[in-house]
Amino acid sequence: MKLAGRLLFVSVMLMPWWLGGCAYQVVPKDLQGKVNQTLTIEEVRHHPDLHQGQLVAWGATVQSVTRVGDAIHVGFTYLPLDRTLRPVPDNAPSGEAFVGIDAARNITEPQRLNVGALVTVLGEVQQPVQAGASPTLRIRDLTLWERYVKATPYPPGSPIKGSRPFVFWDGQRVATE
Repeated sequence: MKLAGRLLFVSVMLMPWWLGGCAYQVVPKDLQGKVNQTLTIEEVRHHPDLHQGQLVAWGATVQSVTRVGDAIHVGFTYLPLDRTLRPVPDNAPSGEAFVGIDAARNITEPQRLNVGALVTVLGEVQQPVQAGASPTLRIRDLTLWERYVKATPYPPGSPIKGSRPFVFWDGQRVATE
């Protein structure tokens, strides 16, 4: 009985480490506390001067990737984020477009940004390239989300037999300062 109690104690003590160690951090430690998660694309579109320099987190799908000189320009269609800062693809895109510019070559693997890819963009609001153009961000960090499905059997004793597909998301940093 003492051994079972010790195992339970060790399991409970290691649980936060085990669960926390697996979590992917969308916002890197050096940017935590600096991101304005409530600033919307509509507010920036209407008042880019007022929000210039603010760091935002926006969800998006990739629409285009082009190289302009030494910079990479990425066209995005805005998507809302969930509480974990992952884009919600099931919601209809707002149709709002924005541009991300990576002049500092922070995007380490631009070839992975395929059209339609889901991403979380952390960027500083900049003046649009042209008056009336889409909001523009200087990309500080970019997370590419890949969806995969895994069939997992129901727990023993469950009244439902067989396997059920579970959807998982894997975040991978493709840009960092």
